[in-house]
Amino acid sequence: MKWMQRAGAVCLAAGLALLSACGPSEAEQKQGAWDEFLSRTDEGHKTSVTQGTAPDLTAYPYPDTLAGTYDTQDPWYLDSGAGKSTLTAQEAKEDAEAFFQLLHDFYGGYGYFGGDEAFRPALEQVLDDLSGETMVSAKSLQQSLESTLTPLILDGHFAINGHYLSAAQRQNMYYVPDLYLDEEQAAAMDSAYVKRTIGPDGALSWCFAALSRDGRDLPETLGKYTGLAWTLAEAAPGAGTTAYERREADGLTVLVNQVLSDMGAEGDSWYERMDQLNEFADSGESYRDLPVFVIDLRGNIGGQPAFARRWFEGFVGAAPSPCQSTLIRWSPLNGYMEALGYPVPEEPGEPVIQKTEGAWVEQDSVIFCLTDYATASAGEWFVGDLRTLEHVVFVGSNTCGATLMTNNQTYCLPNSGLSVSFGTSLMLTPDGNREESGFQPDLWVPPQEALEAVSRLCEYYGLNP
Repeated sequence: MKWMQRAGAVCLAAGLALLSACGPSEAEQKQGAWDEFLSRTDEGHKTSVTQGTAPDLTAYPYPDTLAGTYDTQDPWYLDSGAGKSTLTAQEAKEDAEAFFQLLHDFYGGYGYFGGDEAFRPALEQVLDDLSGETMVSAKSLQQSLESTLTPLILDGHFAINGHYLSAAQRQNMYYVPDLYLDEEQAAAMDSAYVKRTIGPDGALSWCFAALSRDGRDLPETLGKYTGLAWTLAEAAPGAGTTAYERREADGLTVLVNQVLSDMGAEGDSWYERMDQLNEFADSGESYRDLPVFVIDLRGNIGGQPAFARRWFEGFVGAAPSPCQSTLIRWSPLNGYMEALGYPVPEEPGEPVIQKTEGAWVEQDSVIFCLTDYATASAGEWFVGDLRTLEHVVFVGSNTCGATLMTNNQTYCLPNSGLSVSFGTSLMLTPDGNREESGFQPDLWVPPQEALEAVSRLCEYYGLNP
């Protein structure tokens, strides 16, 4: 009897050992968790690329005639030299009317934001603000234009005298430092304030993170957590400095691209900048065989999207095809667009409208793309192109929110010399206007810590080459 009991115990122990041996190892569990996350991320990106329909831009009321005349031999709309700090009432009225005339004739968002029905009352409001004054400061004129237009348009590129109207509307990432949740804890919280992140050990985790203009609308208590210290996620340093660098960090290949423009570079630095931009644009093919690499777009303030698209085409072998519609209006400043090969209207009237249906690209490399709120304009269009690729994970904070307008140009008002910057082309995706929040990341990490967090994740899940 005792022998049978001992034999039974041995069999039970052997069975338990066998079950243990048949269960997934720690490495297999990690691999499964990573594969599931990547699959869900791909599914979300693919749906946004392929399930939408390019918007119909013919529905918006764009004028078919010009309200003003524009002599290219005597371009009053480009001359800021005679700017006055104080204007007569008549001069202020002329500037206000010139401002809205420029919008009527050239602004790519004119029809999208309501056309004459929206902008004519706005002009009347500005004139009413200025009425009763014999002298008007240029600053007062600017303030009136801004306060009237800010509720009307949401455009990350639109600026008056260098001040971006969307600054007051823009939302940034806020997070609670050093607080991580597991999946069960996260599921019990309000999903508006819980996001995926990378934990201190490199494992996929959850954190408190959300978008807000100033953080004051975020809750101090969530579940059992009280006194939450919401903190603005600061952008990474060095915005707009590096056109191209390829380097290694903890065994990972990192492509750094912080600017896509030659603006601000002069003399030898201009040639150096252009050499770097062309080196970047031509380097895409060299990344094809890497199993894992990082594209660091933190601080990419934009420029010419053609450089990024050349990189994409070199990497993939085909041009990117995000789902979007583009409307291009005539402007006397469109010459450089035409020189770059963009289709432009030959004369005022019917704008050029283009549509592209989204195409999803399958590829094998795992790409971590780092972003922050200084990732803007053409830098964000690069993000949009990368979202059409399989196995791309975006890490950091949301981007700036400056993708709605392209072909941005600067004009001047005739008396005050105030500069007015806006785009003549509208670019819209099925997601609508994202100027308030930009592109949101898949893994929410304070941007200054994003590269180190990706390194930890790759080590934890065994992704390092």
